[in-house]
Amino acid sequence: MIRPKVLPNILVQANTEGIKTSLLANFEGSLLAVAGDDSKADEIAAISCNIWVSYEENGQELDILLIDCEQGTLAITRVSELILCLVGSEDVKPGLLKLKATSLRQYLEEPLMEVF
Repeated sequence: MIRPKVLPNILVQANTEGIKTSLLANFEGSLLAVAGDDSKADEIAAISCNIWVSYEENGQELDILLIDCEQGTLAITRVSELILCLVGSEDVKPGLLKLKATSLRQYLEEPLMEVF
């Protein structure tokens, strides 16, 4: 089982090589844990969850969603009953962002399933 205080310490491990922020949020968009630049974490969590839920409501099964934004790239994926979001800088490679999001999801999946 994973302790809530440990989540930011786990998320911060992904914040290298151009990844600025890692966060976990529930499907309502409420932020549960954040590591890195948290100045816009609430907004990123809410928007990311809204996008993910919109795809699911339309019957689309997603593994990971990469979104190219004006100030970087966003990777969104589902972990148990939560959303994991990684925010990369403008120059981060999409493949690296996808790899880190997938690895972090695999690491967190089992412990978070016990809680949620």
